[in-house]
Amino acid sequence: MGEFYRAHCHGKGICCWPDGSKFTGAFYLGHIEGYGTLEWTDGRKFQGLYKSDERFGPGIESYPDGCQDVGLWLRDHLIKLCTEVPGYFSLLDYPEHFRYVDASSQREYLSVDEDPFLRSYKRLPFDDKNILPEGVFAYSHNTDHLTLTCTFLKECDASYFQNTSKLPEEELWPVANITPLLVRMQMHVYKHRCCEAEFASDVNLILSGVRDSYGPPGPKELASEKLIQKAAKGDFDGVYKILRDELAHPDIADKHGYTALAAAAVSSHNDIVNLLLDSGADVNKCSDEGLSALSMCFILYYPAESFKGNIAERNLQRYENEQSEPAETTNSGCLDMSEGIILEQHKRWATIQLLLRRGADPNACRIPAPLLFFAVKAADAEAVKLLLERGARSDVRLPSKLGGLTPLHIAVSLPGEEGVQITRYLLHSAPDLDARAEDGNEAYGPDQHARDVIHLLLMHKANPNTLWSGHSPLSLAIASGNDLAVVELLKHGSDPNLPLSGTVRSALCTAISTRYEHKRTKAQRIALVDMLLEAGADILAPVTLREGRQKAVGTAVDYAYFEYYQDRRIANTPYHVLTASEREIFQKRHSLIEHITGRLRERVILKEKEWNQEELRRSKKLDSNIRTSASKKKWGSHHVEEVRLPFFKYCYQCGRSVGVQLSPCIHCHDIFTCSEACRRKSWKERHRRECLGLLGIMMILPGVFDRTKSDYKTLGVEE
Repeated sequence: MGEFYRAHCHGKGICCWPDGSKFTGAFYLGHIEGYGTLEWTDGRKFQGLYKSDERFGPGIESYPDGCQDVGLWLRDHLIKLCTEVPGYFSLLDYPEHFRYVDASSQREYLSVDEDPFLRSYKRLPFDDKNILPEGVFAYSHNTDHLTLTCTFLKECDASYFQNTSKLPEEELWPVANITPLLVRMQMHVYKHRCCEAEFASDVNLILSGVRDSYGPPGPKELASEKLIQKAAKGDFDGVYKILRDELAHPDIADKHGYTALAAAAVSSHNDIVNLLLDSGADVNKCSDEGLSALSMCFILYYPAESFKGNIAERNLQRYENEQSEPAETTNSGCLDMSEGIILEQHKRWATIQLLLRRGADPNACRIPAPLLFFAVKAADAEAVKLLLERGARSDVRLPSKLGGLTPLHIAVSLPGEEGVQITRYLLHSAPDLDARAEDGNEAYGPDQHARDVIHLLLMHKANPNTLWSGHSPLSLAIASGNDLAVVELLKHGSDPNLPLSGTVRSALCTAISTRYEHKRTKAQRIALVDMLLEAGADILAPVTLREGRQKAVGTAVDYAYFEYYQDRRIANTPYHVLTASEREIFQKRHSLIEHITGRLRERVILKEKEWNQEELRRSKKLDSNIRTSASKKKWGSHHVEEVRLPFFKYCYQCGRSVGVQLSPCIHCHDIFTCSEACRRKSWKERHRRECLGLLGIMMILPGVFDRTKSDYKTLGVEE
């Protein structure tokens, strides 16, 4: 008796059977679906949510003696209790791992409009024109075999919910448990949330695990609790008897989602793990915290103290573990305890292998972090290999608050051979070798094993010119003092002229910078500069210098002087006042500056030899604005306005071009100096010979420059 739609029981109704049992509740296309009450002649009664004639969701089975089985139901068995099993596993007991949980970003919400289990190949039948011929329901109403189109289902839902009151605007429901079966169950509860008034009890109490208002536990609830407890204790016979007599579901869980399988796994009872899995337990079922049995075993197998220090996580906030005072034990007691710990770890590793062999998915949960991170952080190459063989994804990331690191970021920064081996494993599965972390604003630290890792990355076609925090891989290698890594990068195409966005503007500037000078000796710094120049570094490339709001564009030599004068103690203190260590630093810096100035001078001379020498001299003379009247008389205003060659204007002695007043040589106008000291030193060391040679050329070509014989006599040049 009740409502119908297209010859189907559809809506509210009552169904009675010949044995006297009766159902009062909702139907959907001929099947019991929605909230309802089923009563038997022996006095038992079930009230709860149904789907396709089966219990599916919150419900209460009551007995004549007043006992009640309360919880979430799957067919005729409880799948989740409203009670707590003592000793359940919780991530809150492991705060060192709880910091990896980013609850805000990992939270999911229910929606009936978008099916999370819908696959792309299932979207084709949604178009009515491609499925059923027109008027098919005129001769067939068998909805169990006909494809139900989207339009038809919308009509069915409209008819089903037509007599229910619409709920006001409400917030989305968060997903309480990410296990696919329980997500479907939560979606079913969400779909029928407007019909909860037909349920005799408060659905939210059952969903939140509150049981205080119900009667004593019934037989199914007691058997379910015993199954979890016996699995935790390792009582194989007790677990076998409950499963054999079908007294409880093998996937039963307490109010926190702690399953019998998880209880057996964390205690390393592998025989019971096999028994539960053989009986149909879901190896990937998760607790309400998002922990699978496999992830619980990983948390126990890899305590925080087993993680190796690595550069990738150098600035992450670390929890300070409270260390209790050790108990007084004898040496034999300590030995027994260590042997017991080793034996326990062997048993846990065997359980991990068993779960993976029985189909446990290492990607099923990401709480507290993807399982691959545990093995990588502990530098356990064997476990990394096993996880990758079992399908662990290598493109997973830590939460943004922890830098968004990937397993490869951590692997390449691990010390020792294990880091190299793990990197080799990850490189065969990492989809993006150039993935950037989210810690670009953090300070840099060195890595003594970088060369081997860099070689592996470059062999797998990693990009050596990726920028990170204003640095390139080459500049980072220079800053860390790892010349072997510098050679490796240059050998495989690292660009020494790649513009950087940090405080150092290029790889050459990094080599010159005083902040990294403690990494190398004076000879090593000079050799590094020469190595970069031989690899193609352009010493004439423009370098932007900034101080406050002021900025100027110079060369690497200007950058060297800029860095030098940042240390006011060394730069402005008389040499005899400096300490012995400060004098050593002073000498190192001056030697490097003199060296790069010489390399700059060589580069400019080679570059200027490629130009027309007559035009170059004319451009320098016009730029210096000396003897302007003579120039106008000789060439006229037309030649003054013509385009000049863009020659390099710098101090021929110290190499500076920014922040100094440059004056040309009064004899040849071919070079510039910034001070009287530089002019005298330059004339004494090299320019006197160059200038005299140039004057000899000018005597041969008297039309080039207007000079008198007295000018040459002043210079000591014979006619």
